[in-house]
Amino acid sequence: MILSPAQQVEIRMKNVEAYTTMGMREIAIDELLIIIEKNPENPEAFKLLAQLYEFKERYSLALKCYQHFKTLDPNNASVNRIIQELSSRF
Repeated sequence: MILSPAQQVEIRMKNVEAYTTMGMREIAIDELLIIIEKNPENPEAFKLLAQLYEFKERYSLALKCYQHFKTLDPNNASVNRIIQELSSRF
């Protein structure tokens, strides 16, 4: 059975959720990087990646992901506050 690109992304996103729940955040990050490589216009992947980077205290990477997320989802009001908070840490 061959999966469509959308189905592959859906499976990988479920894997991300499972890995994150199990505390396997590095593997979740790897999965998200694969998703973004295949679909750089996926706002949810950038948001989740930013959150994981922030949790891992990789603030500069988190900030870059949140900024890219904002370009993909400009109507998301909460991301501006997060970007400001992260920017103040540098």
